[in-house]
Amino acid sequence: MAALEKIRNSDFYDEAWYKSNYRDLKNLNIDFALHYFNYGWRQGKSPSFGFSGDMYLAAYPDVKTIDMNPLLHYETYGKKEKRYVIPYAVEAIYNSTYFDDAYYQKNHNGKSTSRLASALDYITCKDNLRNPSEHFDADAYLESYPDVKEDGVMPLLHFELHG
Repeated sequence: MAALEKIRNSDFYDEAWYKSNYRDLKNLNIDFALHYFNYGWRQGKSPSFGFSGDMYLAAYPDVKTIDMNPLLHYETYGKKEKRYVIPYAVEAIYNSTYFDDAYYQKNHNGKSTSRLASALDYITCKDNLRNPSEHFDADAYLESYPDVKEDGVMPLLHFELHG
């Protein structure tokens, strides 16, 4: 199956990450690429840390309309069309209840045009200690978790991915 091979060979498919990131898959003995190809993307699972299928579909409604696996679309058409890949980290920030787009734009980036643009700005900003809302204090989080500070991990991203 040529389509499945595109998934397997994609730089954005990471079997070890896919298996370990989703609790319902950890102890299964299955073909994980086949699972993502048939079911995972429909369940909102991402194939790697570097690619969020849900965000790709949100950014490109035409792909969502044709009901095609987002990674397969990217590998077959999107790459040639120079479509952007949206990392899982951006999805985590975008969906966070502690990321307030209006607050972020007012206090840090008045030029964002959407929540997605603000989330991308937040992830790519060199100052990753910015508070994403009035309800999340990055400095206080780092004081509570010095290992996160030592590792240089963005506080809100750490919170969303690891609790």
